Amino acid sequence: MGTKMNADLEFDEFFKAATGCYRYDYQRGLAEIQPDSLLIEVPTGMGKTAAVVLAWLWNRAGHPDAEHRDRWPRRLVYCLPMRTLVEQTRRNVTDWLSKLAAEYSTAELQWLAANSPVILMGGEEGDPDKAEWDLYPEKPCIIIGTQDMLLSRALNRGYAMSRYRWPMHFGLLNNDCLWVMDEVQLMGPGLWTSGQLDWMRLERFKSPQPLGCVDGCVTWWMSATNSGGFLDTRDRRQVSPAQRFSFDPNEMPCELRDARRPCEFWTPPRAATRGRRRGNEAQPVVSSEDQFLAELAAAVVGEHVPGTLTLVVCNRVATAQGLNARIGSLDRTGADLILLTSRFRKEDRQANERRLIEFEDKRRTGTPNEGRVLICVATQVVEAGVDVSACRLWTEVAPWPSLVQRLGRLNRDGKSNADARAFFFELPSKTAKGRGGATSGQYPPEAVAVGRSLAQELIRVCSDGRGLSQLAAFDELRRNQKVREKMNEALRPSPEPFPRAMDVHGLFSTEPDLFGGFTDVSCFVRGKDPQSDVTVFWREFEAAKPVPKGDALDGPAYDEREGCAVSIGRFREFLGKDPGFVWDDRKSAWQRHRGDEICPGMVVMLPRRAGGYNSSQGWTGRPGDRVAAAPRPGPFDEDLRADPSAEHGEWVTLSDHLADVRREAEQIAGNLGLKGVLRESVVTAAANHDIGKALERWQNELPQPRPSGGDQWAKAPYLFAVCPGAAGFDVAPVESVLPATGMSFRRVSSTPGSRLANCCLWHTSARVRDTRERSWLSDIRGVSGVKSAWMVQFRPGLRHEAASAMALWHQYYHGRAKFPGLTIYLTAAHHGKVRTVLTGRRGDDVCGVSRDTAVIPWDGGLPLDFSCAADGAHGKFCEDGSAFEYESPGWTALIADVLGGWEGRPEKPTLLALRDASEPSYLGPFTLAYLETLVRCADMRASQHPSRHYDV
Repeated sequence: MGTKMNADLEFDEFFKAATGCYRYDYQRGLAEIQPDSLLIEVPTGMGKTAAVVLAWLWNRAGHPDAEHRDRWPRRLVYCLPMRTLVEQTRRNVTDWLSKLAAEYSTAELQWLAANSPVILMGGEEGDPDKAEWDLYPEKPCIIIGTQDMLLSRALNRGYAMSRYRWPMHFGLLNNDCLWVMDEVQLMGPGLWTSGQLDWMRLERFKSPQPLGCVDGCVTWWMSATNSGGFLDTRDRRQVSPAQRFSFDPNEMPCELRDARRPCEFWTPPRAATRGRRRGNEAQPVVSSEDQFLAELAAAVVGEHVPGTLTLVVCNRVATAQGLNARIGSLDRTGADLILLTSRFRKEDRQANERRLIEFEDKRRTGTPNEGRVLICVATQVVEAGVDVSACRLWTEVAPWPSLVQRLGRLNRDGKSNADARAFFFELPSKTAKGRGGATSGQYPPEAVAVGRSLAQELIRVCSDGRGLSQLAAFDELRRNQKVREKMNEALRPSPEPFPRAMDVHGLFSTEPDLFGGFTDVSCFVRGKDPQSDVTVFWREFEAAKPVPKGDALDGPAYDEREGCAVSIGRFREFLGKDPGFVWDDRKSAWQRHRGDEICPGMVVMLPRRAGGYNSSQGWTGRPGDRVAAAPRPGPFDEDLRADPSAEHGEWVTLSDHLADVRREAEQIAGNLGLKGVLRESVVTAAANHDIGKALERWQNELPQPRPSGGDQWAKAPYLFAVCPGAAGFDVAPVESVLPATGMSFRRVSSTPGSRLANCCLWHTSARVRDTRERSWLSDIRGVSGVKSAWMVQFRPGLRHEAASAMALWHQYYHGRAKFPGLTIYLTAAHHGKVRTVLTGRRGDDVCGVSRDTAVIPWDGGLPLDFSCAADGAHGKFCEDGSAFEYESPGWTALIADVLGGWEGRPEKPTLLALRDASEPSYLGPFTLAYLETLVRCADMRASQHPSRHYDV
């Protein structure tokens, strides 16, 4: 690690240390602006990813002025429309951070290199060292993800995660962030949603009180074909428009500015002899798609140039798979062939990507490719962000923005001016007449028609013999007013559904509705088009038989390396009348779902025999294509069996834990600069969050025996049980397996007369379970003499945080408590399970806490007040019945006060529950979720690192 400090840093030096290259002027200009929302338009190949990432890194972690650094958001959220782009961005950011950390010794750069980037992407395995980014809100972080994962979290409906953790990501991603929306032309409704969220963060739901962190979030929208139409909504017209960051084309290096990309239409040979061509416009002849793909495959192979890349881009996965199979059957004279779509499992997809990148690295560095050619058949995953430079480009006709992006993969570095050629093609029409029936894949036919028309104009310009570069050809097109207007219209984003303030305000609640479901936000994230994704994985079980649940669900948890993204339309078609299985975290069980019940973003388990996947083709939907092997079903996520923040693999007293959490809260608040009444609310909630655990019923469920020296406990080890098949069972074989798991364990005696009296028991520091790497639990179950083995679940039957909140409620309304009412909500919400609603389980309880429970045996006895669970105000009529004596409001009144309405904060809020107008109120959904996240972070961090340890 180097020894340079902040005072020595200059941006040019910083940029070169990260990339090994000199910066462009626009990259420096971006690093010198203030953090405001921007529209950024930069041509392909000009390093816009490096520009935005290093601009943020410089300002947040490298700038010599500490006050300057504090003005920039702590989190960089890099949002991309597809998975392939995430992989490449991750590689680049990891490399830049590694080089900067080796060169400069600043604390924030060192933290970032060790803990970023964090990847949020369906079917992606998170780095275990970077998985808990949400526990450190005061630390800088780079988060890279797909729009599905990121925008669903920003709407408090995070895909592929526990709903109990939704509010944490909701709070963190809507505060103290710089959002970068890259390749916006591919985002659909997500683009409009990002604009609305930006407005809500900065205007409608802006915090009424300083949070200490950067004021809200800002957004940078970035593309080579950017248009601001998505910002022209009814809501955003009330505020100043986002600024534009302009790029000077003269800044482009000569080899990029002069890169030639001549293009033409391609038709099958027989179509060329039987059909007619009018000018440069192709006249398609009706033929079968199979015949067309066979002739296209022959043309692709025949046109390739040895030692270079041939890139073929199709609009549909099925087309790409079919063309890839036909090229594979031809004599390619040693050419390699790969298929690149978003429909692969991670390991298979990465293998193909590595082959492409290795080939391109050799070409770029001048290393001979031994006369070989690489033919890559792909879908729109290569439209943007994939840094390749093809010598031949074959592209199916698509909307104009997609064609521009695809052309950007041809002769990208300007080194193939003599050989580069692009061919446009169209699949044969499904109808007997006209092009209106041509297959357009995911794209609207009218958008494809515009793309075809502009492609014809581009061919006309390129065929005039002047040898124009693509930039010059585009300039020539713009000289024609009608063509220029058509180009501008083609770049304008299509109208899409977008969330209003009322929608986002309503999404603050994470409790199920009356039907047990949740608001579907897919129309705001990706849209209800058939290309929206679900993630599919396989297990060995019979779909006709009941799937195990509870303790019997002992297979490994879902591993994101196993997941394959599938468009929801194709998946529903594949299922037909058969069920898929979706995890229900309320019941801790896999639930059968019909095809029409599957929603975008879901993770769906299938029996291995259902098929649908081939390692070389990806998702095929053919029942005969099956993964080679799969384990038994397990839970979706091991953390969802219980609450990981409520459990810990060792004994910790309640008094120690409360003190630890308070210290963590004070540290977090101090590092964030949180002050005044908001800081008081967070710290007081942290100091009281678990007092409900002192209830006798909760304590009695803890495993025996317990250490001496503590009357009440907040944390306990896990309990592992083995039921012997006969007397005289030898535990030695079991204890020979346990050490290999890496956990600590201790044999303990069972309590006489209990349900586990005849079992052999161990306290363990972690759960004994099967994993992908080793079947630990199965090994123990296979030990001679073992009848059964399982983890004993901790089920006290009540929510201790509800009890804590009811004790604070009594102090607030009937005692002399000085803490703000906000403290009560933050205490209740610290597990994400009790938030805007208090529920009963048996009719005579509140969240499992029996109404006949008078006090919590803590701090001399803390009375419980159940009146908060009543609808409306609580009180009683006077003796003569003439007046109602008000005693306290209900829980919904408190929520209404601290959250506020969707219309925004009025000048003089009307308070229903809070005692004092000076208390925090009408905070809005983003701020309130952020504050509850701070308490949860303090709790989880203290749980992971207790200050004292106890042994039995």
